[in-house]
Amino acid sequence: MPVDVKQLTCPKCGSPLDLKNAGRSKSIVCASCGSQIDLTSPEFQVIGNVGQRPAPQATQFKLGMQGALGGQTYEIIGRVVYHDEEDDIWDEWLLLSTAGEYVWISDSVNEGMALWRSFVPTEPVAPDTIEEGARLNLRNAQVTVRDAGRAKIDYLEGELTWKARVGDKMNYAEADGSSQRISIEYTENEIEFYWGQRLDRVATARAFGVTETPAQFRSAAGSGVNPFKGCMLVGLAVFGSLLCVLVLAFAGNCSTSTTTTTNAAPICMTVAAPGTPVPGAPTPQPICFSPTSQPSSSGGCVFSVRSGSSSGRSIGGGSSGHSSGGHSSGGK
Repeated sequence: MPVDVKQLTCPKCGSPLDLKNAGRSKSIVCASCGSQIDLTSPEFQVIGNVGQRPAPQATQFKLGMQGALGGQTYEIIGRVVYHDEEDDIWDEWLLLSTAGEYVWISDSVNEGMALWRSFVPTEPVAPDTIEEGARLNLRNAQVTVRDAGRAKIDYLEGELTWKARVGDKMNYAEADGSSQRISIEYTENEIEFYWGQRLDRVATARAFGVTETPAQFRSAAGSGVNPFKGCMLVGLAVFGSLLCVLVLAFAGNCSTSTTTTTNAAPICMTVAAPGTPVPGAPTPQPICFSPTSQPSSSGGCVFSVRSGSSSGRSIGGGSSGHSSGGHSSGGK
């Protein structure tokens, strides 16, 4: 299908919007005011707003970048950031080729990068059969579902092939076979399938003109660590240090002596702050715990999922969307 390039005006702020494929795109986010615009209605209705805030993850990619993959030239036209119930976060980038083909690149710290293309299975798959450990016959081979869950959209940029909104939710599943990776995205009304190929992060970045190392673009959120947990960790370290000073002031020193009748623990124990350090954050200071204190921590990870659709990846939009790295379906 040929690419239909058009320009329109944002109905909210009046800024110009360049559509890379107006004939198939269903929504676009205005870069000036953050409005989510429905392209399926003649009046281009505003259906939401992503807000004036930075993306949840730092990344080396940007809208408008062009690069060659497998001998085909693509332009990055859209981005979706997904967040699942386990606090995993991942990016899904929508790419459009000069020939009008849509593909998705998922970017996950834990799962790496992958290129996803939609397909239609030869046999129907019922959503209620998709669960971890299930075996499915897809693309003439058997695959096993290794992960399944539910995710929502945290952030949007650019042009998409379905009417995506921040907060939209979808179910996802990732399956592996002896020679292929499969991503499935589905809602109560739709189901999409994608097959994926792993990508080398450095080589892919260079293909799109990025020369810096990918590590320079990973923020706390992008590293799979929830940035809010990182802030809490630093705050806990500071609070613990102040508490230790108070204990020392009143107790005179930290004693590790015991009596003949009890095995008394130290008045204060200096231990390393719990949790995984957040890249770029200050080094946590030692904190003091009472004898019964137990440090706890929880980490985040990034994962992604893909589903099948004629032009991207997304359940709910029907024509394209995708998700893998966490998982997502709502507009592939």
